[in-house]
Amino acid sequence: MVMECCAYVSCSDQIIGIAANQNRFEGKWVNDKKNGRGKYFFLGTGQLMEGIWVDDVPKCCQMADLGRELAPERTPFEIPEIKLEDPNAVLRETQEKLLEQLSK
Repeated sequence: MVMECCAYVSCSDQIIGIAANQNRFEGKWVNDKKNGRGKYFFLGTGQLMEGIWVDDVPKCCQMADLGRELAPERTPFEIPEIKLEDPNAVLRETQEKLLEQLSK
């Protein structure tokens, strides 16, 4: 998910990266890579990936449909509902561990 030649707009420690295909990443950048909390907007498919990145790799993220029905290249199926008993606790615990590792 490398941002092939894109524009960057900086807002304090947050950056908005706009790829050639107009997909967007809004979040923390360190050493020219996605690191920390962020949101990746897949505009062609109408989906959003939100979570924690480490060295440009999404490590703990949640995908959601975001305007999928209007997207020019929408996926044939909706993202299914999470069936874990407490998905927010799983995400929170894992993301806290990743953020702790990034701060070292």
